Amino acid sequence: MNENSRKGAVTNRNHYHLSPTPFIVFHSRFQVPTLIIHDKNDREVDWSNGNHVARMWPWAKFISTTGLGHRRILINQEVIEMVSEFVVEKQKETKGSS
Repeated sequence: MNENSRKGAVTNRNHYHLSPTPFIVFHSRFQVPTLIIHDKNDREVDWSNGNHVARMWPWAKFISTTGLGHRRILINQEVIEMVSEFVVEKQKETKGSS
């Protein structure tokens, strides 16, 4: 991969370079409520990837956690509560606007 093609690319900890542009361009046309939760200790996907997507999607809410890694984040009670609160909040907003 040359230097120009690395611009905007994201890297996981195994140093695979993935360009988020096609994903972001496609999905950015659909500004649906989005919650991105990413742990700073994720060894599978670098934290900067989640942060990058959140910066590209101004309507997204980004929550950073520490110490949960890539999988424990899915069963952490605080994270589950944050997701539940986000869904309930967005559901109320949707009902209120109809």
